[in-house]
Amino acid sequence: MDALLNRLVLGGVAELQSRCPEGGSFEQCWGLGIALPAFGGTLDEGEAMLDGLQRLGVEVSHVRSVVGCAGRLNQDFARGMSKLMIDLRYFEDLLRDARAASGESLDAWCGMVGGIRKYGARFAADLGEPMVLEERKGLSAYALPEIGHVRFEVKADAKHLPVALASMFGKYVRELWMLRINEFYRKQLPALRACSGYHDSVSKRFVTETEALRLKLGIVNTCFERNR
Repeated sequence: MDALLNRLVLGGVAELQSRCPEGGSFEQCWGLGIALPAFGGTLDEGEAMLDGLQRLGVEVSHVRSVVGCAGRLNQDFARGMSKLMIDLRYFEDLLRDARAASGESLDAWCGMVGGIRKYGARFAADLGEPMVLEERKGLSAYALPEIGHVRFEVKADAKHLPVALASMFGKYVRELWMLRINEFYRKQLPALRACSGYHDSVSKRFVTETEALRLKLGIVNTCFERNR
């Protein structure tokens, strides 16, 4: 898992770990090794799927993701950033990375961020003055001098295969992260039921049932649970 993160996540493992407190909080996120692919399947099957994508005209040449762990999100919330602002910043970071990797202007398709429909005034200044190409229900498109054409579309993952692939990769990284956290706590509390980390009854029970152990191990609460 760490080898995958080091290769494909912006900043790599060293940057992610640099944010971590020492002690139990660090061990919670980095203490257990996770072998891939982790959820079934084999490398040969994955390569066959990539061959199938090429036959459909899709070539995967560059993949990157951003990890917004609870600790990182809570730090940004404390600085006055909203979840919408954080999500858009991550999009921009990935656009910069893709532009640098391609060496040419992008034609980028993105899912809608936070339900907003007008992005022109929200882009970072270093991307250049945005030109509005289209703003209508379900689609907002812009020309950014430092990036190329960027489009935000409702349900983009259902309409565009590259967006669907990006979504699947992001979810895979997230599930690996949750697997490690689940296994860290279940190693010490075997009866603990693994949780998704979303807002559901099992996840709420996980928070309650690990409270005493987290206190014992000195795990910082802001590294365990988002406060918004």
